[in-house]
Amino acid sequence: MQVVTRFAPTISGELHIGGLYNALLNYLYAKRNGGLFKLRLDGMDLNPPHDVWQQSIQKDLELFGLHPDQVIKASDRIEVYKGIAGELSKHPRSYYCDCTVQDMLKRARDGSAFYHLYRPEKYPPYCKISGIAVRGPDGDANVAVDCKVTATHEATGHPAVHLTARGGSGNYYWEPMDVGSINHPIIPEITVDLGVEKDISCVDIKWKDRPVLEYEILVLKESKWSTVVFVKKCGRYFVDYKQGQPFPPFTSDRNNFATIKTQFVKVRILECPVPVDKPYFYDYHCRGLGKTLDLNHQDAVLRLRADESISCYDAAYWYNRLPNLVLTSPLDDAVLGVTHCIRGSDIEPWLALELQVARALDTPIRKQLIHGLVIDKRGYKYSKWIESTPVREYLNSGITPDKVLTYLAKKAGLIETKDVLTLSDLIEQFDGTISNNNVVIDETVLLEELRG
Repeated sequence: MQVVTRFAPTISGELHIGGLYNALLNYLYAKRNGGLFKLRLDGMDLNPPHDVWQQSIQKDLELFGLHPDQVIKASDRIEVYKGIAGELSKHPRSYYCDCTVQDMLKRARDGSAFYHLYRPEKYPPYCKISGIAVRGPDGDANVAVDCKVTATHEATGHPAVHLTARGGSGNYYWEPMDVGSINHPIIPEITVDLGVEKDISCVDIKWKDRPVLEYEILVLKESKWSTVVFVKKCGRYFVDYKQGQPFPPFTSDRNNFATIKTQFVKVRILECPVPVDKPYFYDYHCRGLGKTLDLNHQDAVLRLRADESISCYDAAYWYNRLPNLVLTSPLDDAVLGVTHCIRGSDIEPWLALELQVARALDTPIRKQLIHGLVIDKRGYKYSKWIESTPVREYLNSGITPDKVLTYLAKKAGLIETKDVLTLSDLIEQFDGTISNNNVVIDETVLLEELRG
């Protein structure tokens, strides 16, 4: 059987080095085995930027010599997906769900057990604080105005330094990490230095969007940190960051306690809320209820009850009036004749869902090979979410596609050489091994070495 691989990027941004790595692995594996390399462009909402990206991704692949033997576009197949979703809805394990996010959150707060698939590199725990006020026993005056603030962890563009700024403008906020992090800080802490010891009896925290689930407030007294307030909120899950799903009004916590004299106040974040992605956050409430099918309802989700010999997760294969990737991926790969899926470890949680759908549709089961992610020196995954540099921008100042691909293959441990290899040479030297180790690349160093 001929080996067929595919590169399947979403069309939500330019081709970056993480995507180029996945495309290169798929290309090398196919060609080393005398097979075919194909391109499946995911994404169905072709507004102007998406239309540009759909074209540019293929052009960039070809710029690096990674010419696909066949191209398929999800945007051309919406009616096909809709027809198949309608047929799949008749499967004995399919059911219709029209629960809103608010419905699910209410059940979560009431104690329902939920299943939640989570991609940490894409959706880090959300914790954004827009201000901290420290108040004394004699009134509401903020004794921390313009005091020094530091944090153990903070995103590049949102440091803690402004949290006590005079006026408390909403333009400033702190968060513990940049979007795209795959290594979450466990216990981030914010420390306010009042300058001198003062009597305090209240710490007021203003959240930018949603409060965290657990935190504690500590003061330094006699060279020891002691907790004065421990806060634990009910409910584990909060709504997603997406527009149209705001957090219910709950903008600040005023924490009062017995007066204590201290110079240093610390806020320690113990647990952040998990963002809700509706199709992958569910308590199976609608199983067996026999709700009427309506693919065009804004809250419609079609779910496939889990075959628990594969996984305990139900697969949501239709939502927001469109098919989900767990449906389109096995369908399109069947059309392309894909035999081997070589994908990043961030996609691994979805494989069981795709397998559920593939079994129900009786489509071929592809062999899955998982590789590590391309991350920067901070541990962040190169991705559209952190606005990674488009790879075509590397090709200047004498940098050639062969230099870029050779550098990437060497960093990933695919080859050992001091020379710049052609794509044909890379195919020849590649032994077919796919590593699940992350590839650490510093773009500054990359460019220096490529230009050297």
